[in-house]
Amino acid sequence: MTQTTVDARAVLTVERRDPSDVRIRQLVVTLDGEPFATLLFGQIVTRSINAGPHRLRVHNTLVWRNVGFAAAPGEHVRFAAVNRAGPGSMTLITLLGAGPLYVTVERRAAGDDSHDKDGTNGRA
Repeated sequence: MTQTTVDARAVLTVERRDPSDVRIRQLVVTLDGEPFATLLFGQIVTRSINAGPHRLRVHNTLVWRNVGFAAAPGEHVRFAAVNRAGPGSMTLITLLGAGPLYVTVERRAAGDDSHDKDGTNGRA
């Protein structure tokens, strides 16, 4: 691999470790319309990507979020994905076995581990 090819790459990490996650259902992640990962609670996926503009889509099969971002050469871009309950969701899930869950996707600063409030460092 030439130096120019290495310089044109970036790294993307998508994690699902936030303590506010309801820890049920999978989150399906695509990057620029291509499959990237299917995340269960506690999972982290990291892959090399081309530098430049991208579109990240995260959904729980009902609700989805689209996030546009640009990755600079050599940059490590990090996102936290959360499958969270809305008002009354947990009551409906308890009573009916199903209820509305919402998806949140937040970009994290490099080295930001503030979402790891439970002290597990991503260990499920």
